Amino acid sequence: MSEMTSASGGRATTAERAAEADASTQPKRAEASLGDLAAELSEEISELFRKEVELAKTEAREELGYAGKAAGFFGAAAVSGWLALLLLSLALAWLLDQELNTALS
Repeated sequence: MSEMTSASGGRATTAERAAEADASTQPKRAEASLGDLAAELSEEISELFRKEVELAKTEAREELGYAGKAAGFFGAAAVSGWLALLLLSLALAWLLDQELNTALS
């Protein structure tokens, strides 16, 4: 069992130990009425809710930013694919024209 020491450096007396125990079990603020506690709880819940909504908005903005970037890249890929398909079609038409001209002449 550990020994408690007093402020003077010696062993703590029973009265000093009892005073320390009483001080540690006392509330940190004066007694509040039930109405005061309910009002404080309501204020804290409201503040917590506002902060949670603000955090959700911030997270949604970030997610929309990522989604916007992804949509932009997807659009660029679609345009690139369409251009590639167009150029391949033109190349195929040119090759067919060359082959048909050679075959018919």
